[in-house]
Amino acid sequence: VHDSICRFPVNGFHHGAQPIDAHLFKDDDGTVYLLYGGWGHCNVALMNEEMNGFDPLPDGSMFKEITPEDYKEAPCMFRRDGKYYFMWSAGAWGDDTYRVVSTVLDKPYDKAENADTILVLTEGEITERGTHEQLLEQGGVYAELYKYQFKE
Repeated sequence: VHDSICRFPVNGFHHGAQPIDAHLFKDDDGTVYLLYGGWGHCNVALMNEEMNGFDPLPDGSMFKEITPEDYKEAPCMFRRDGKYYFMWSAGAWGDDTYRVVSTVLDKPYDKAENADTILVLTEGEITERGTHEQLLEQGGVYAELYKYQFKE
């Protein structure tokens, strides 16, 4: 029993993704997706009912690469208001380029693209929008959180 519970169901590399940093995402309809990957590649797979293997995705593939630009590791997804929010770590480990990036998808298996606009939500409402530099200049919540995180 231990081997079947503790065994990571991805056997080997698919689309260049190292089989680490697993994140399970359960959609509103009960479908469970596995997002995973290191070494600059991220894949998504559809978990089977037993949660010990995979079913094909709508395009027939078992593993689909959804690697966004500058992806490093640590994929994460959640759904809100019918959209899928996908986050990942980007940049170089150990310096000030390392950060969390996010984007909004229509489907959990869509390929992610980086966006130029950051939206700040307060109690479900958009209260700030702009690029990183613009939001820092505005001096609002985003700038406060950034300064707190990096203690500037």
